[in-house]
Parts: sequence; C-alpha cells; structure tokens
Amino acid sequence: MKIHTLLIVTVLFVLPACAPLAVNTAFPETPTVIPINTPSFTPENIAYADKAAEKISVWLGTYTEFNSYHQLAMGQKAIFKSAVWKDTVTVSLDKLSVVTDELLQLQPVPPAMQTINANLIHSMEETKLMIEKYRTFLKENDQTMLEEINSHSEKALIYMKLATDEIQPYLK
Repeated sequence: MKIHTLLIVTVLFVLPACAPLAVNTAFPETPTVIPINTPSFTPENIAYADKAAEKISVWLGTYTEFNSYHQLAMGQKAIFKSAVWKDTVTVSLDKLSVVTDELLQLQPVPPAMQTINANLIHSMEETKLMIEKYRTFLKENDQTMLEEINSHSEKALIYMKLATDEIQPYLK
C-alpha cells in the first residue's frame, strides 16, 4: 500500500515539481500520445501494474535527485564549471541510466498493458537521449545543448505521466 501512495504522491506533486527542468522549451515535434485503454483487472494486469509502479517510483526518485542538481546549476550558471558538481551529476546520471534500463526490461507485458508499456518505453527512450546529451554537455560545457536536454526531459515526463495515469486504476 505504501508504494501505491508514494506513486500517487509522486504523480500529483513530484512530476509537476520536475517541470521546471523543461520550462520554456519549445517542442521540435509534438510527442505521439498513445490513447488510454479501459482497465481490465486480471491478476496478470494487476501484477504488472504493481511491478511497474514500484519501478516507476524508483525512477521518479532518481530523476528528481538528478533534476535537483540540474536546477541548482541552472540557478547559478557558474556551478556548471565545478568539478565537484560535475562528478555529483555524473553519479546521478549513472543511477538514472541503471533505473531506466531496469524499467525498460519490465516483463512480461500482458496484452492489455501494451499501452502503458509503450508509454514507459517512450519515456525511457527520451530519458536515455537526455542522459546522452547531458553527458556530452558535461564534457563540452556547451550551454546551447540545454534546450535539447530540456526537450527530451519534458517528453520523458509527459510519457511517464501518461503511463502513471493509466496505471492508477490498477493500484487501488
């Protein structure tokens, strides 16, 4: 029950709090929105939703940690040059990468849960692109990359929100 409460709190409060990472970002393209299905409360669907909710909760916590370091630097651009900050962000990106890979390997996926899984996959693909761009940004310190990083981050959060919205009925 605690994981479900944590997921609900995360969706309602943490995701909106993460939005500043993507503020003032224009989409080069609008993400494809996958429609929400009518829930089918079979044991395998509920088991998948529970596993997904647990992994999403870990992903959101890890993403929030990364985002806090990013927001700190956005507020004080000089921090981008700090070796300590770069090391801290690199560790955070490594953790986010591991959690992202774990969420991508969520199996088996019942047929009725394909839409949720597709949204999770889109979210994780955008997360991987953001991580890759952020690693390049850390090496090159090219401030122009921040807009692209923010765009991938925002898309990842949009797809995650779609997935969590659809998982909610299974967690009651």
